[in-house]
Amino acid sequence: MELSRTHHHFFSMRLCCATAIIWCLAQLVLGQNDNSTIRDATVLTYPPKQNVEIMLAGNKRFPKLSGTLKVERTEREGTKVEIKIKNLPAVLDLGGLYTTYIAWTIEPNGKTSNVAIIDSKVQGAGDREAKATTPLQAFAIVVTAEPHTQVRVPSRFVMLENDYSSSKIRYSITTTSVAYTVNNSDYFSNEQVVGSGEKAYRKIPLPVLRAERALSLARYANAELYASEKYKVAREKFTNLNERIKKKASSTEIEQSALEVEILASNAEEEAEKLRQLRRETQLETRRQNERKENEDSLAFFKERTDELTSQLQREEGRRLSMEQRIQDTEIKLDDANKESIRLKLENEELKKRVADVTAEKTALSRRLDILADFSLYRGFFAEFGKVREDRGSLVLTLPADIWSARSAMVAESNFNRLTPLFSKLSEKNDFEIVIIIDVEDIGDESQIRALAEARAALLTEKSLEFGIGEARVSRRVTSRALERTKSKVSPFRGLTEIEVRILARGT
Repeated sequence: MELSRTHHHFFSMRLCCATAIIWCLAQLVLGQNDNSTIRDATVLTYPPKQNVEIMLAGNKRFPKLSGTLKVERTEREGTKVEIKIKNLPAVLDLGGLYTTYIAWTIEPNGKTSNVAIIDSKVQGAGDREAKATTPLQAFAIVVTAEPHTQVRVPSRFVMLENDYSSSKIRYSITTTSVAYTVNNSDYFSNEQVVGSGEKAYRKIPLPVLRAERALSLARYANAELYASEKYKVAREKFTNLNERIKKKASSTEIEQSALEVEILASNAEEEAEKLRQLRRETQLETRRQNERKENEDSLAFFKERTDELTSQLQREEGRRLSMEQRIQDTEIKLDDANKESIRLKLENEELKKRVADVTAEKTALSRRLDILADFSLYRGFFAEFGKVREDRGSLVLTLPADIWSARSAMVAESNFNRLTPLFSKLSEKNDFEIVIIIDVEDIGDESQIRALAEARAALLTEKSLEFGIGEARVSRRVTSRALERTKSKVSPFRGLTEIEVRILARGT
């Protein structure tokens, strides 16, 4: 999806660039051939049945130039316009390009109309008036210098225009700023149009000069190519006009012939402009079609390429999903293997522990068997010192109670000598543990009985240590089976019980 979006964006950029190129080319062509540009004017909406006077602002190149405009809207005769101009320069003083002045109306939609031709002196400034009637109710007025009287579009040389801001008007008038087209032909920027020097064209009658300027404008519009028949007729008429001038024809005849040439040349110019515009539009349409075809081909190529890349992307996506599934399966197997490894490791540790326990048990059992094998030998030896019995795999030797001195924790010297071989024998066997049990069965003061038992147990422990029996192998326990049975004032040392020495296998 992202790839498709990228290609779409790229194609859009390419299409926009192509459109921009076409527009630039069109503008270039139009810029080379179009004879018009744009100016602004102020359109005034005049009230009915009122006489309104508006000031005309003059071109700043001519400080003394000024004028007024009187407008009257009537119900039957339309709108009457009266123009009065002061200090209007002679048109030839503007240069050989211009031969007359024309007053134009400009409608709110920008359309221009030639409403009055204003003649001027051959030399020097003068006052001029012109009257006209128009069906318009809202319009602007401009006065321009023109190359001939049959022009269809105002030139750029504006001499006067209505100036509402400087006018003193008693009525409320609606104003609107509009744009209108003015002539921008190469004719107005080519000094060679003038022909011979200033004195020469001043000697030419103005009607003839207008006819010549009309032919020049037609030539700059390429009428020789686009309106060749009309242009040819206009040239022939102009040649005939020159012949009549040489034959000194009347001024009226010359003016009529010159006007005919002016009209023919203007028509040739108009036709040439239309055909040239048609050709430009055709060329532009051809370019547009070629560009459209190129864009369609590019679109088809990019679509094909996009489809190809989309298919490739889908295949890669399938491979990616397959690889992800394989990785996921591998991770699951690896996780199971890790769990199995941990289980086997724990099981191995458990087996090691069980083996160690069995080994230890086996070793202890082996030792016990060895000890039990020796028990028969020890049993006869222990019998020399007292009563012997087996108690859960151990030999228990009960020493006679008379080994103790009466009412004390002392052992008579003779009795101690009797125990010497016993402790000596026990010290030889490290596999025995010795538990010295003092069990006092007496009645009397509890603290005295406990103290006596502890003292006797401590003495026997001390004696066993003296024979080299390790301290870790010797333990003692004091019990009193009689202490919980009775509490009386009988002598605490009556009825002393016997003392037992338990011999146990180590580790049991």
